[in-house]
Amino acid sequence: MPMSFCNALIALKIWAKNNSIYGNINGFLNGAALTLLLAKVFLFYPNASTIALIERFFLTYLTWNWPTPIRLKNPEKMNDIHSWSIAKEISAKETNIKPHNDLFGNLRNKETATRLLNHSKLIMPIITPIYPEQSAAFNVNYSTHKIIMKTLFEGLKRLRDVNIVGLKTGAIEKAWERWIKGIKFEEKISVSKRVILLLFNELFRSIFPHKRRH
Repeated sequence: MPMSFCNALIALKIWAKNNSIYGNINGFLNGAALTLLLAKVFLFYPNASTIALIERFFLTYLTWNWPTPIRLKNPEKMNDIHSWSIAKEISAKETNIKPHNDLFGNLRNKETATRLLNHSKLIMPIITPIYPEQSAAFNVNYSTHKIIMKTLFEGLKRLRDVNIVGLKTGAIEKAWERWIKGIKFEEKISVSKRVILLLFNELFRSIFPHKRRH
């Protein structure tokens, strides 16, 4: 792959980790998902520079019509029983939720129950191009997808500030360092919200065990 792609991928992985949206087990993006997302952008803009690829990455996925699947190519075998499909992903998520129907029904906060049930829907399918196809972002859920989108928006805004600040001060390298350093998750939320999120994370892990899915 061209150096522009490789450099952009390294930068995006570091940025995602520093902004707390990296980690499949916690419902965020992993290395495979980020690679596929950037590869899709590269197919659109094969001659783009590293900086242009990074900016186009943010623009593409902030405006993407989710949950339209991300594919690098059309499936080689249609209706193949071993490969990913929309129906299979929804079925797998619904299967995980069924044992907890009583829990959802007994929740006093119906809004919370509805939000949890939204996890059974198709959210952010990023499909691997090799056979058999799988979703590299199966564990992304309703709540973490919102966090990812918000973080992408903040990242794009800060990215556009890089060139403005860098050109004005003549310190473009330091401006990029500040951007890639990002904002730690702990800096974004209050202590009370952290406790709630920790409790919710425990509940979510019991509902959605970390497994490899088609």
